[in-house]
This record gives sequence, structure tokens and C-alpha cells, in this order.
Amino acid sequence: MASLVTYGSGLRRIDFNLERNGRRRSIRLGRVNAKAAQSIKARVEAIIADKLANRPHDQETATWLGQLDEAMRAKLRSAGLVSGTGRSDATLGNFLRRYFNGLAVKDSTRAAYGHTRRNLEEFFGRHQPLRTIAPADANEWRVWLVDDQRLSKATVGRRVGCAARCPSVLMFCRSSNAATRRALKDSSPLRSQLRGS
Repeated sequence: MASLVTYGSGLRRIDFNLERNGRRRSIRLGRVNAKAAQSIKARVEAIIADKLANRPHDQETATWLGQLDEAMRAKLRSAGLVSGTGRSDATLGNFLRRYFNGLAVKDSTRAAYGHTRRNLEEFFGRHQPLRTIAPADANEWRVWLVDDQRLSKATVGRRVGCAARCPSVLMFCRSSNAATRRALKDSSPLRSQLRGS
């Protein structure tokens, strides 16, 4: 379905067809090691198979696509493998709706994820573009969960853990341990001075 081409200089590309006897398309990978190139090739083959079968991507492929940087997404888009504008125009509400609706989990887990979704949408707003959410915002969200929502440290930890499981976009929750400890501390005079209250 797809083939990996390696040049003498170490550059690599993936060649493939989207239709029988159609024009050959390429994705230039640059200088990547053989293992990474094979991994990308396998993902490209999965995307092609899904496209030809007119079916949605499985969770693993969707997660991989969501974690790609914009340069690689642009390469896949120009090769006809990915449609749309990607995450740059996506909103938090749309992303969370698609992500949580696509999960195959127990009802109790779905309920727990629903609390996290509600908190994220309440704090950031459903119409917040994903590209505007930064790691510093995650720390503010944690502080908000403790101060404004009055959740226990354990509950905050579960909500942050749930949000961190969302691919790509909500990786902002994986910030430094020091920031996490600072956000989860009981109220201290220093924090109120830093926040200007």
C-alpha cells in the first residue's frame, strides 16, 4: 500500500496511492531513523485503509493524528490523507464532545470523565480555540478547581489525570510537578499575593 524510500543522504519519504492506478503521492520525512520512518509508514497505511473503506480511524490512529505537530499535519493534508484545518481552528467544546463520545468505557468512567469535561468547559469556555490554551492555563485551571470549586486534592488529581489522557490538546495538564504541588497546596499568603487578591 505504501513504500518507504531512503536516499543515499539519509533523507526518507513515503510513497503511496490513494486509488488503484492513481497518481503516486509522497510525504517527505526528512532525516529520521528507520524505526520512526517505519512507524509513520504504518500509520499512513492505516489512514489509507480507513480512507478507502470509508470508515473512521480507530482510537490509536486518531490519537496519533491529534499529537502531530502542525508541519507534519500539513504534509499529510497536502498528500490528501487528512482533511480539514486540523486543531488550529478546533474549539475546546467540539474537541471534548468528539473525544469523550468516542471512548469505549464503562458508565462509571464516562460519568467521571463528564465531570472533567464540565470543569474544562466551565473554566475555559466551549468556544475557546484549542491553539490558545497554554501550559500556564493548566495551572490556573488547577487553582480554580481548588479555590473556586472547592474540590479535594484527590478529586483535583483525578480531574487533571483525566484531562491529561486526552490526546494532544490537553497535554497542557502535564506541566511540572512543582507547579502541580503549588496549585494543590492549601491557601497560603504567598499564593494570594501572587494572584493579586
